[in-house]
Amino acid sequence: MSNADVVPRFEEEFKNVNNLEIVDELMAEDFVHHLPYPGVPPGRDGMKAIGRIVTAAFRDIHTSVDLVVAEGELVADRISAHGTRNDNDEPTDWIENHIYRVVDGRIVELWPAGGPTLA
Repeated sequence: MSNADVVPRFEEEFKNVNNLEIVDELMAEDFVHHLPYPGVPPGRDGMKAIGRIVTAAFRDIHTSVDLVVAEGELVADRISAHGTRNDNDEPTDWIENHIYRVVDGRIVELWPAGGPTLA
């Protein structure tokens, strides 16, 4: 599987299927995230935590990978997403942009931007 294939697979499994275990499969043990949410633990535990936080706030989440650009270890993607807020039943759309570093078929680092408003 190429680096460019790893990222869409992660996006599909993690976000559309809500398979948090994909984190252990596709992210390296020493994975580093740069998530902008205070209190999120480091590493793979942080990714799983953000998955639980987002699914607690939204249901019926669906994402589309609109763009993937890869060069060497770096893979960038752009995601369109929508879901329904659990607190008020309002439909919500958002855009996410990510840069991943992928080594030997495993994600080792993530720089995210965008995403749903959680408050």
